[in-house]
Amino acid sequence: MRRVDREKLLFRYSLALEQGDFATMATILAAARDDAALERMILEINHAYLTEPQSSLGQPAHNGQVQEVIPMSAISLQARRPAQRMSLTLTLTLLLALFFSAVFLLQTSPTSFLPAVMQQAAPEDNVAVFVRFNEEIWNQGNVAVLGELVTPDHVRHDGGLMQDVVGIDALTQVVAGFRLAVPDFNCAVEHVVGVNDEVYASTRCTGTQSGDLYMPDGSVYAASGGSFVMETLARARFVDGKIAELWVQYNNTGWMTQIGLIPPLPDLLAEAHNAAVARAAFEGLWNYTNFDIIATAYAPEFNVYFPLTDRAQLYNHSQWRSTWIMVQTAAPDEQVTILSLVAQGDSVLLRYTATATMTGNMISPVRQRLVVGTDEVIAWEGVILYRFENGLIVEERWWWNNLYIIPYDLPQRN
Repeated sequence: MRRVDREKLLFRYSLALEQGDFATMATILAAARDDAALERMILEINHAYLTEPQSSLGQPAHNGQVQEVIPMSAISLQARRPAQRMSLTLTLTLLLALFFSAVFLLQTSPTSFLPAVMQQAAPEDNVAVFVRFNEEIWNQGNVAVLGELVTPDHVRHDGGLMQDVVGIDALTQVVAGFRLAVPDFNCAVEHVVGVNDEVYASTRCTGTQSGDLYMPDGSVYAASGGSFVMETLARARFVDGKIAELWVQYNNTGWMTQIGLIPPLPDLLAEAHNAAVARAAFEGLWNYTNFDIIATAYAPEFNVYFPLTDRAQLYNHSQWRSTWIMVQTAAPDEQVTILSLVAQGDSVLLRYTATATMTGNMISPVRQRLVVGTDEVIAWEGVILYRFENGLIVEERWWWNNLYIIPYDLPQRN
């Protein structure tokens, strides 16, 4: 900015200052944003008006003529008023002008000469608070100091919980409850960095579930005695040096699998596969006469245990297909409904109800004798236990309500 332009702005600023015209002062301060020399002069004007008698804007000369005002470059006015005490109103006006101009210059110019008046905690201070939060709250369980480390409206977004944890009281319950289940819980901060008002960290946590673990949905996992290692990632947002918001992500399934609360993923996948195969075989043979399912659901040879027998009957695909064709021929309207199906380990337990009309004859697979059709509708409940190897059925154990089935499977008595 040219010198003459600075002098014009300084003159306008002096008039606005004496008249308390803060709008004009703000406009001039904005114009001085990128001019360090002009900023310095404006601050010196404020200082001079507070420490020296007020300068005259036009003082009568000895010859009665009004003396021309000399432009200000270093806040010197050659003509001055007679020394006098400033009024209280003018003093307050000047103090406010000094304060607002200083704050304005501080906020708008990187070359301001005033120290910061409001500033967030330094990133390294936030890092120290986060490390202390990890150590004292989670590693030591000292929830009494939570108020020193988190804001009253603190929010925790936890990847392992169904909903956010809001407030110090709620966070206290989460920490205390988890440490009752895992009293040796410990998280080592492996990496941490502070950026502006946020802290990012990764931790490695270990522990042993020696107590009951209470879940938010009300379920309880009994003490397993199992130990785990868990990696976590955290992002913390700070307000006034305290954690206002925290995001935490970790492998919730992983650590619960390690202590035995959740079966390993391969086992879960195998159980899901076995359950699907059992359902497809059961409904396919009974309801849909899909005899081709035998080749995909059963091992080449497998054992079947029927009620009232104490030994297994060995079948291959062809024999099992013939058996089901015979059953469907004798009771073509046979229908079943699955009531429950549970897969665990290498077994699947299936509970069902069935109805059928015996319109034809068949050889009982239980007693290997002729059963004559009576056109009577029968209904019963039953259970089948399937055992699998390599995803195929290798064994079936059947139970049903013999009070309904026996009359069709035993010789008639006189």
